[in-house]
Amino acid sequence: MTNRLLQIPMIAGLAARSLQARAGTPGPSDESARAAQSKTGAAEKLVEGFFVVPGVDFATYKKIVVTDLNLADIKNPQIKPGRESNQVRLNEEQERFYRAQYVGAVVGNFIADGTYSTALDAGGDVLILNTAIAQITPPKQQEKASDNSPAMQVFSGNSSSITVVVELFDSVTQQLLATFTDTQDLGQVWEEESPIGYNTRIPLIFDYWMAYMRKELDELSLR
Repeated sequence: MTNRLLQIPMIAGLAARSLQARAGTPGPSDESARAAQSKTGAAEKLVEGFFVVPGVDFATYKKIVVTDLNLADIKNPQIKPGRESNQVRLNEEQERFYRAQYVGAVVGNFIADGTYSTALDAGGDVLILNTAIAQITPPKQQEKASDNSPAMQVFSGNSSSITVVVELFDSVTQQLLATFTDTQDLGQVWEEESPIGYNTRIPLIFDYWMAYMRKELDELSLR
């Protein structure tokens, strides 16, 4: 698969007047999302759920331009801006891992069954799929030192979490058509040498996110 990597900025603070929540389509992550929001304060910054512009004929779209997974602006919402950097940095190897899992999830849920094909150029039947990891939140560490190896720490109570923002644009007008924001648990074990790199839940989480988007598009397209 060949992807056109377009420089399309993420749209912050999506206006409620232009996007309408999809009724009756709660994801299985709703409980974990609410729990993560209550722990981190993320609800003040991100509104979770699936939102769509009313009146769009999604059945006309047959192709997708898949932009590169945006990992450039990941925040740790537990750290207040200004006191210290709240940026979460991935190294090159970790970024490759995340992007490989993302591409695999897109192919498995959109392309493999032939419903959609990849596109290189804009067109009336082409969507742009733009996805960013917005937040990664570490768990709170135990007060007592862990008996595990120095490279690992076990955390109690709170799980770490990861938040995505997925956006769909019309490729010709670049109008935002739909957006999906969701938080998933990463677990309670945080590896100091690679705290966000190779968590075994990452492939499952990306697959869930892309499967959810595909389900919503199928319903919107009356498939």
